[in-house]
Amino acid sequence: DHTLGFHYMTEPYKDVYPHTHEGHEILCFVGGNPENINDFDAEIELMLGEEQESHIITSPSTFSLPPGFVHGPLIFHKVNKPVFFLEVTLIPKGKYEIIPEKK
Repeated sequence: DHTLGFHYMTEPYKDVYPHTHEGHEILCFVGGNPENINDFDAEIELMLGEEQESHIITSPSTFSLPPGFVHGPLIFHKVNKPVFFLEVTLIPKGKYEIIPEKK
């Protein structure tokens, strides 16, 4: 019981919703050249935790997120070379819960 999301990113993109999953999730960002995944030329911002701490990704990276951990938004600011973005969620159908905005 897991879900695999495979994305080939070629242009800026923004996923605006902080959310959680009931299961463990692994996020992988690698260069889109299958002959050299270290050929990475992008700037990606991932917000982590309830405090939405900003993490800037400029090289191949992997994030291991425990169940219930708040993450997002995810923003691909610059994509000068394609990026493979993989999400592996250890629950069926990639179910998630959107976190309401704080007022």
